[in-house]
Formats: sequence, structure tokens, C-alpha cells
Amino acid sequence: MIHVYASCGVWELVVSSGWSFNVDKKKGERLLALELKSSLEQLQKNVIEDFGIEKTNVDLELSYLLFGLINSSECPPVIIGNSRQVQKFLGFCKKHQSTQLCFSYKAKQGNPNKIDIDLNKMPTDASTSKENERNPCDIGAASSIVKGAKHNEKKKGKMKQTKCLKGSTYFIIKKYVSVYSCAPSSKISAGKTTSAKTIGDLIMHRYEGIEEGPKEKDIVQIMRNDYGCEISDYLAWDSREYAVNAVRGIPEEMFGQSIRGFSKVMRRVIVVDGTFLKSRFKGVLLVATAIDGNSNLYPIAFGIVDSENEQSWEWFLRQLKVVVADDNGLAFISDRQVSIAKALEKVYLLARHGICIHHLLNNVISYFKGKGLVGLISKASKAYRVVDFKKTFAHVCNISPAFGNYLMEADVKTWARRQFYGYRYDIRKNNPAESINSALRSPREFPVIPLLDSIREMLTHWFFKRKKLISKHTRRLTIDVEEKINRRIEKGKTFGVYPVTDSQLLVKGDTIDCFVDLDKRTCSCGKYDLLKIPCRHAIKVGCFVGREPYILTDVLYITGAWREAYQESINPISFPEDGWSVPQSATS
Repeated sequence: MIHVYASCGVWELVVSSGWSFNVDKKKGERLLALELKSSLEQLQKNVIEDFGIEKTNVDLELSYLLFGLINSSECPPVIIGNSRQVQKFLGFCKKHQSTQLCFSYKAKQGNPNKIDIDLNKMPTDASTSKENERNPCDIGAASSIVKGAKHNEKKKGKMKQTKCLKGSTYFIIKKYVSVYSCAPSSKISAGKTTSAKTIGDLIMHRYEGIEEGPKEKDIVQIMRNDYGCEISDYLAWDSREYAVNAVRGIPEEMFGQSIRGFSKVMRRVIVVDGTFLKSRFKGVLLVATAIDGNSNLYPIAFGIVDSENEQSWEWFLRQLKVVVADDNGLAFISDRQVSIAKALEKVYLLARHGICIHHLLNNVISYFKGKGLVGLISKASKAYRVVDFKKTFAHVCNISPAFGNYLMEADVKTWARRQFYGYRYDIRKNNPAESINSALRSPREFPVIPLLDSIREMLTHWFFKRKKLISKHTRRLTIDVEEKINRRIEKGKTFGVYPVTDSQLLVKGDTIDCFVDLDKRTCSCGKYDLLKIPCRHAIKVGCFVGREPYILTDVLYITGAWREAYQESINPISFPEDGWSVPQSATS
């Protein structure tokens, strides 16, 4: 008997990072128990039963990546098509326990009862056509359904489903029940709803040529009356922001390059901060920045508000959410300002939130006069192993219980690297955002338009300078990571390596003995797991088995990903200021 970790989802090929499997959050994952001699039919049966999939009219595609044998990020997944391939897969799982079974499923194509439909003809009325009484499938106009969305409600134990035909504005009704027996208030689940972009496209015309346009409550009413669709106030807000930005313009041509670079090849960590403007009109500049694979600042968003409070941060984050979607792999780092934390809780519900250790230590010095404990707290925050964190933190609590209570109230999960839920890599401070503010020290005295143009000029210069640097760089990893690798190679020269399996090895000679698993990319020292760059133990093991350090390093740090981040250029505005079309409300 062998246990196999199985996931439901779809494969995606990304140029910079290779093949990745996007897991269906609703179906999730399962642990399957299989015999080594299981057939394809038995494997399919286990998958169908454990994941609760309807057995009829379903095509399953089973696949996996060959971790450990080839560079899996570049080679496509292996498809399992017969029983012999199933047994090869299970044999591979026995040697490489980290192997994941990936499967996708879809309804079988073809229907013996399918009707020939001419989409060039006007649709028939579903309520009067006799043909509808003989056949459950017919075509109707989607006048009361949001285009591209699926409607799904239970009606007397049956299901009514509509689906938009590919390349057409028509919908096909697969099942139709003419009597509505359930009130909307009795629905037991919300079902799928449409996106802010779809609603924004529908209401966009309501913002053209006017100053205000519909508010959130108005949009909820419009969707209810005109489209028969119930939406939340939050979705109405996002839809309004999308529509307004589409009509009045987001500076996509100016700053969209950095957004695309972040989405494709960057660590999913965003540092946010605010700084006061010094012009006659005052205000606050809000900044969101990332860090590229070479540890350079990579700004992705700027905003100007009247003051730094919960409302202004919520507005800024909602604008950011239009281009950077919320997910549990995303992390934000900020100071301990309560307004940022509250705004993140409202806007980015899935993303993780960490606080800057530097600001925490400053508070410690200010309120507790604890200069003697700063070193211990810093050590605890940097710990890679749970045992090291607990030992150091217990020492702090023994010296000053009040101090320990303050740190626990600040929530250790937000400031201790080892306790953080998710990945913040080596980004422990909000220094990146503060560095952006420092770089804009002089432009912060300018009025708004010259300030934004100064920001654009700064990014234009950075992108050009780094693009030239990358063109001359011939190593496989970025300059910063190559330097780290070289230092770690030197530190590990005297270590001894003792094989346990082909991919699991023990390293002796450091302050502690470390167990390295090359397939899982982990080391018991904790550093490899959290930073995604091989530690000195993993590098020593890689050299021992013939795997070069760049193979063991995350794709976010390879030179190809670094190059793709700066593939585009930040261009100046294409026409002079005297050619701008400025609304009358802005000039008055």
C-alpha cells in the first residue's frame, strides 16, 4: 500500500516559471491509498469517489511532474493513460514521496440528442415553443442574465443552469424549470457571482461625461432591477472603481509595466508606507513596493491622499486590488499603524499581514526603555527554527514579563519570521517603502503633477539602468543571489555528507546536524524552507549528488525572471501638458 497526495485543478504554463498546477479551491486535495499494482480503472475510481465527482459523462486526465529526474519547471507534465503508466507512477512515488498526482476533469463532449442550432437566426421564445416541451435543451436570449456569468439555483430539487456559448452572446439552457418555488432569501448558498470587471463593463456608460455617477447602493439596485442579480456592497464598490478608472483613465501606459512584472516574476510580498508631502497643498503620498530577485526596489503603486487614516488606506488598497488580486500567497509588510491593519482586513481578506521589526524595536525602546533586550528580540524575529525562536523568546519573557506580554499582544505571527503564516522571505522591514520616500525627498515639495512626473522619471531611469546591467550579466542566478551562494559554499567546505536516500542526506560539521531533502527543497536548519535559496547545507548536498545550486534555487531568483521583470520600459507621457484634456471640475 502506498499513499499518494492528489490535487484537482488545471495546468498552466508561465514563460518565466515553467509549469505550475493551479488547485481548485473547492475540490482541494486528498490523500489516496493505492496498491502498487493498481490499474488505471482503480485509480480513476478512487479519484472519483474521494473527490465526490459524478461518475457519468466525465473525462479524467491524470498527470504528474518528474521531480528529481528532470528540470520539472521546463518540461511538461507526464500524462497517465493506461495501467502500465499508473504502475510506473506509483513506483516513482515510492522513491520520491513529494510527488503530487494532478487531475483535471470535464464533461464528455458530444450529445446524441443534440439539436442543430443556427446562431444567425433570432432565438425562439422558451416559454411558447413546443420544441422546448420535447427537448430539455434550447437557446434563448440572455437579456436578463449578466453576459459570461453562470446562474445556478435549486428549484424543487432540480437544477437550472445557463451557460454562455463560446464566441457568442447567446446562452444555452441545459435544464429549465418554469415554476420558481424558492424565494431568494431561502437560498442555502450564494453560488457563483459575476466579477467586478463584468459589472463595471455594464455600468461604464453611466459615468461618461458626468461628475459623480451611481454610488454603491445605486449599483446594487441597478443590478437587481436591470439584470436580476444580487451583489454585495463590496462588489458594487469594486465595480464602481473599475468603471470610473476605465472611463477616466488609469495611468496604465505609465506604470502598468511594473504591475505586470510583479505579477509574473516577483516574490509575492508588498511593502506599504506613507510619507508627508511638503508642497503648499500638503497631503500624504502612499507607496506600495516589491523587491525584485536581485534585492532592488520595485515600486508598483503610488497614491496621494489628504491624510493617512483608515479611509485613505482603504481607498488606496482598493485601487491596488484592481491590478493585484487577493490570494493567500500574497503578503503585506507595514509599520504598526492601526489604519493599515484595518484597511487590509477589509480589502485583502486572504493575504497575510506582517509588521516591520524595526518599528517594533523602536516602540520597545520608547515605551519599555528596553535597549538591553533589543538584541534578543531581533534574534528571535530572525530565527529560522521554531526551537530557536521559543528558546530566545522565553529568555526575553523571563527577563521582562511585561515586555513579553507586549510582544505577544503585537502577535508573534506578524513579526517573527518562523511564526509567519505564508512567505515573507527575507523581507522583515518596511525599509523598501521608506527608501522610496527617501529617493523622493525633493520631489515631495512639488505640486501633484510634477511629483507624479518625477516618480515616472525615477522609474524610467531605474528600468533602463537595470536592463543594461542584466544584459551584461551572464550567470544563471541574479547578482545578489550568486554572491549569497558563493558565501555559503565557503562556509560549507568542511561539512561532511552522509546519504540516507538518493535525495535525502545528513550534513555534519556545522553547529547542528542538518537533514536535507532535495526533492522537497527543505533543510532542518529552516533557512532553505523560508528563503527558497539553498542554504549552505543544501548546497553541500547538491554538490555531493551532482546538482548545481541554480537547480535548487527558486525560479524567482534566476536571471531569466530578473530580465523579464524589466523587459518593458517606463515611457514618458506621449503628449505635452498643453495638449491635455482637463475636466472643468478640476480647473475650477
